[in-house]
Amino acid sequence: MKACPDFIQPFEPMLSDAIQQGDIPENASEMTIFLLSYLRERAIFKFYNEAVNKIELPQAKRILKALADEKKKYQSILNEFYQHFALSQSLPNSIDKLVGKYKLPLDKLSRNADLLDVFQQTMKVEKHSFDFYENALERCKNKSLQKLFKLFLECEKKYYYYLLTQFAN
Repeated sequence: MKACPDFIQPFEPMLSDAIQQGDIPENASEMTIFLLSYLRERAIFKFYNEAVNKIELPQAKRILKALADEKKKYQSILNEFYQHFALSQSLPNSIDKLVGKYKLPLDKLSRNADLLDVFQQTMKVEKHSFDFYENALERCKNKSLQKLFKLFLECEKKYYYYLLTQFAN
């Protein structure tokens, strides 16, 4: 793993382990949980965005594009939160190098995936995200982080129901 900026270095070993597991380590600090949230959203955005460019079914493309757009909003919210939290600093670009290593609980979608494949993979991602933010909300004591993770938890519920309605038609 490439060296991270000083402020990330104390979190690097735990981030490394968590990236491989795709979950929050038991002894994770609130900053580690926050950084994992950022990495998770970047990895999910990358998955959805790559699927949009690969999948041929127009209905699946539309749904995946909508989900990718939402995940991009998460990234903006997380970046703004970090800038406020760290007094005007931006998240370092080097953290993005860890995104490709973040383990998501899913399989790659093939070009000719059918709607059932897309449905199963997106539901798995959104369910895992819901569980992640529920865990993060329980573990963080910082009121601002709790508010942020509660917002994301509510959004994950909406995405879950959105997917149910989109694939039911």
